[in-house]
Amino acid sequence: MIDLILTSVLVGLLYCLFTIGLSISFRVINYPDLTLEGSAILGGALCFNALHFGLDPFTALLVGFVGGALAGVFTGILYLYANVSKLLSGIITTAILYSLNIRFLGGKSNVRLTDENTVFTLLNPSNASIPSILILSAFVILILCILFFVFRLRVGYLLRILGDNEKFINTLGRNPNKFTLIGLGLSNGIIGLGGALMVQYKNTCDINMSFGLLVGALAALMLGESIFSAKSIFRHFTFSVVGTVLYSLVIGFVLFSWSSDWEKYVMASDVRLFTGLLLIALAVFTKFKKTGKVSLFNSHW
Repeated sequence: MIDLILTSVLVGLLYCLFTIGLSISFRVINYPDLTLEGSAILGGALCFNALHFGLDPFTALLVGFVGGALAGVFTGILYLYANVSKLLSGIITTAILYSLNIRFLGGKSNVRLTDENTVFTLLNPSNASIPSILILSAFVILILCILFFVFRLRVGYLLRILGDNEKFINTLGRNPNKFTLIGLGLSNGIIGLGGALMVQYKNTCDINMSFGLLVGALAALMLGESIFSAKSIFRHFTFSVVGTVLYSLVIGFVLFSWSSDWEKYVMASDVRLFTGLLLIALAVFTKFKKTGKVSLFNSHW
């Protein structure tokens, strides 16, 4: 049981950057960005190449962030200047990135780090669970602190205004298109950073590692919002992390082999099934909450 909890916490911390990035696009700037599964692998693939060419692990993480940010900006350009809808722009970018990511991986769908150093091999050579959890916790706290700082700046307040009332940005003499690109770049940059971190932890980059990330991140986001009432954007980001860890715990408890007959009824491939059921349960639960309900999609999207 202790190993199950530790593993679930570790996986939750490893994947929480995807939820944070998704929350910036969905909740802060009110943009239903579906680029996640493409930008996550792009960040991981660029990180792999950076490590392969001799860059240090921390610079490789930064390369992953920049790659993800560029993917987000491209999605914004499709919407703003090519008249592609918000939902379709992310889908198109993800489709393009699938082919590009395979090219970045040398035409292979799966590559593995061999002698390259990573953040985890440097700080945790024994690959023990608890030190890995501490490393990920410190990393996530650093990202949260940076986001707290960014959203206290003028650009952060304007991003929040953009998501609440885009027309008000024009009255302030600001270009909403510019801040849409900044928001999508920041969102997917964090997602790309998450992909780079995942590659360094797993020592491998697989083109299919992002399969199901979008649905899982949405479930984690809704879980955090349903249980906790975030009255500020800073608490919202924090509860996105908590929601991801809780989601990992829920999936871990469902898939855990509680008995010899358990695998007859629950298969590892049932993760998407239970994620979908969890989303439905959260939607029903929030419908009857007196404090309001969570809207997964807005009608004007």
